[in-house]
Formats: sequence, structure tokens, C-alpha cells
Amino acid sequence: MLDHLPLAVRDAAERELPQSMIDAQHAIRTPEVQAIIRELAKHNLAVCMPHMHAVGEFVEQPADVVQVEIKSDFVSTEMFASLGTLPVSWRWHEGRVTVTGSCHVLHRKCD
Repeated sequence: MLDHLPLAVRDAAERELPQSMIDAQHAIRTPEVQAIIRELAKHNLAVCMPHMHAVGEFVEQPADVVQVEIKSDFVSTEMFASLGTLPVSWRWHEGRVTVTGSCHVLHRKCD
């Protein structure tokens, strides 16, 4: 289902994500969503999959909760590919949709 993800991430995502987030992962690859991301890029904006980690689960972020970055790590795209993390935000770059943020799955804390 999530063939664009590395096998370990795909297995964890299919096991742990709510269906709405699996649907979001699929939607990123559709022409409609990619066109939206391309338009947003004209304003230096991107798209994200709001989520949080609650009691060992990857869950949807409630509308009345705001994510606050206390600590984030920033790595090169080459390093990202080897981390085994789940893409959670995307932007248009050099003619295609690219990952701009990711998060650990398997009940680990978000990057």
C-alpha cells in the first residue's frame, strides 16, 4: 500500500497509523495534492500531516492542540533516506514534491 516508503517504515506505518494517516500518505502522491503543494511553494509554504505521539501511539493531532518545537534535528536528504523515518511534511522543490520533515515510527519520539 505504501510502496514509496522503505520496507521497515511501511510495515510500521501500516501497523501503527490510523487509516486517515495512511490515506494522507497516499494522497501526497496524487496529482491533485502535488498541484496544491506546487501552488503553495509560490508563497514558501508546504503541506504537513498533523500528528502527535500519545501513550505510545501515532495519532491525529487534535485541532485544539498546537505542536511546539522544543528540539528538532536537521539532516541532509542523503542522511534522511537512511534514517527509516515517516515523512510528515512535504514541499515543492526542483520540479517535484520532496520531504521536508519526518518523524520516527515504532513508538519513538518525533524528530
